[in-house]
Amino acid sequence: MNSAPTTPANAKPQPRRHSSLNVYDILFVLFKHKWKIIFFALVGIAAAAAVVYRDTRSPIYETQAKLLVRYVVDRNSVDKYDTKADAGGNRGVEVMDAEIEIIKSSDVALEVATKIGPEKILTAKDTPPSNAAAAVQIMKSLGVTATRGSSVIHLTYSHPDPAVAVAVLKQLIDTYFEKHLEIHRSTGAFESVARQTELARSRLSQTELELSKLSVESGFLSLADAKTALEARRNAMRSSLLAAQVELAEQQVKVASLSAAMGVLEPEAPKSDPEQAEEATPERMARVKAQDRYRDLTEQLALFKQRRNSLMMSRKPGDPMLVALDRQIATTQQQGLDLVEQYPGLAAQTKGRDGDPSPLAPGTDLNAERATLESLGAKCKMLTEQVAKVDAEVAKISSSSLEFANLERRRQLEEEKYRYFETSLEKARVDEALNPASMPNIGVVQSPSAPAKSLPAATIKLALGLAAGGLLVGLAFAFLIEWVIDRRVSRPIEIQTRLQLPLMMTIPRIRSKDGVAKLISHDSSYKLLGDNGELILSPVSSNGDKPAKYEPEHFIMPYAGALRDRIMFGFEISNITHKPKLIGLTGLSLGAGASTLAIAMANAFAENGKCKVLLVDLNSSWSAGLPEAPVESLHTALAVSRTAAFRQHPRSLYFASAPTRRSGKGAQSLASAAMHELMPQLGVCDFDYIVFDMPPVGPTSPTLAMAGFMDKVLLVLDAENTNRESLSWSYGELAKGRADVSCVFNKTKSVAPRWVAGEL
Repeated sequence: MNSAPTTPANAKPQPRRHSSLNVYDILFVLFKHKWKIIFFALVGIAAAAAVVYRDTRSPIYETQAKLLVRYVVDRNSVDKYDTKADAGGNRGVEVMDAEIEIIKSSDVALEVATKIGPEKILTAKDTPPSNAAAAVQIMKSLGVTATRGSSVIHLTYSHPDPAVAVAVLKQLIDTYFEKHLEIHRSTGAFESVARQTELARSRLSQTELELSKLSVESGFLSLADAKTALEARRNAMRSSLLAAQVELAEQQVKVASLSAAMGVLEPEAPKSDPEQAEEATPERMARVKAQDRYRDLTEQLALFKQRRNSLMMSRKPGDPMLVALDRQIATTQQQGLDLVEQYPGLAAQTKGRDGDPSPLAPGTDLNAERATLESLGAKCKMLTEQVAKVDAEVAKISSSSLEFANLERRRQLEEEKYRYFETSLEKARVDEALNPASMPNIGVVQSPSAPAKSLPAATIKLALGLAAGGLLVGLAFAFLIEWVIDRRVSRPIEIQTRLQLPLMMTIPRIRSKDGVAKLISHDSSYKLLGDNGELILSPVSSNGDKPAKYEPEHFIMPYAGALRDRIMFGFEISNITHKPKLIGLTGLSLGAGASTLAIAMANAFAENGKCKVLLVDLNSSWSAGLPEAPVESLHTALAVSRTAAFRQHPRSLYFASAPTRRSGKGAQSLASAAMHELMPQLGVCDFDYIVFDMPPVGPTSPTLAMAGFMDKVLLVLDAENTNRESLSWSYGELAKGRADVSCVFNKTKSVAPRWVAGEL
């Protein structure tokens, strides 16, 4: 049983949100409409069985074959595309899919139909046979599959004639081999490639002939080699000429310096100016004195070195005499160097007294230097002439370089083209000679097997479709009824999750003969007052000291007791302590069970004998059928409850009827105005609880106006006849009157397990 806590009377109604669909909702629909689903599924299975039986009367023979695709070589005689793809590698799926598409192509089917004959393939006699129709029939009856990751293609073909089935599948395999070579290889292109190769060869020969003729005319076998050799030769000569010119310039400077230092002048015309002749005389005298001085220093230096060498034989290093001689030698050398710096040619001109060169500077042969200068000049002249000749040859080559370059470039292009066509010709020759029946990359794992009886693939698909269609129709019909057509509340969990309404209890549907009379049969009389106006005593038990108790024999009493406890607990937490506490029970229809539950609730509150409970019939339905005298009116019951004898009376449960009015057709109905006049008197009576059996909620029902006076209102819902929209509207109208409303889901049927239906 599901329950929810009561809400205060002044609480605002919660917004009604629709919960999302979950797996339990789907399972509930399946369990609830299982017989409908099973019925439609059986109808689909019966239709599938009928189709299978129809086709088994005219058997179809099926043959199977298997092909192993090791790899695929893609080759073209026009471009350079030439690859080898492994059927089991990374591109295996693409390779297998491409081969399957080739087998299933209409071109292959049309060629097979042409070779076998359409009259053998087509079975229908009402249409003239044609190759196109036979090809269509082959494609319909052919099955081509390949397991993912495998290199084997499975072929199946079905036909009413077993011999035709085998013949068609064999011819299909042969045609596939030919088509495979036609697509992936350069089959049929041998003659075209041969013509292109011959044309490329003739063009290359013509270009080589022109290039040879130009080489003979220009005197060069190879333009590039000649240019390279001449360029290297010219660079080497220019480098040698530059080095010789630098060496010549250095030698000229050297000879000029020696000539100036030695006083050797070139022959000049005699000077006629006597002043210049006189000015030259002192300079020459100074040079002569310097030569004498330099000669003396040279002799002194030789003498000092001789003495030093002789002393070193007998003296140790560091001897004062050796040190003094070293100092004198250094001084003499410095004086000689100073003179040489002042007169640069002094050392070359000065010789010792014995005719030897000065020991202060080595001697220099001026004639030898002049001879070297003349040889360098001759060398520069020769190198200049050779460079001029090489430049002339380079200029000659440059005039023919453009023609040479064009011919050489054309020869390279023609040679590359010829090599390519030569390779393509060789490939085309191999492909031309390749036998389709013995291809190295594709092999027949299994030849067409012996035909066996089988159902056509279309029949199997149709049978499976009918069986699955029946199940799907049943499912669709079940969900259509549950979610579109049938707007009734199916499960108590929908009240809380889908409609967002408080649910206090769920009461299952129990097949029982217990009626309302069993709930009220404990009282011998239902009147409050006797003929003399005194209170009628309740029946006395067998021990004679206690009034009779109301035994919970009716099936509804355990649920009524649980409702009583929850209502009392709700009153306590809401701090409702006044007397009497008003409890109303209503429903959405007359058969919801509100009256039965109201009587049971009154019995439950009066069970302990300590509470005074008044059950008020506002429906004028069950009280009119009591076996004794009519029940007292509500006005009388309220008046009696204010007497002292009433509180001392042992009776705990009382019955009363509401004021009624008679309609034009004679039917009794609740007098709403009179009932509203009595409502203020309810607060001053001595009853502890007053239970109202209220009319069903409707647009004109007085329950909507009276519900606001109640401390608690139970909305009893018939599980078999409660519309979602009606329930939402009724609850909203009751909540507008500030009534504290809770739902009781009555007469629920268990159509699914409790964990699916959301029940406890």
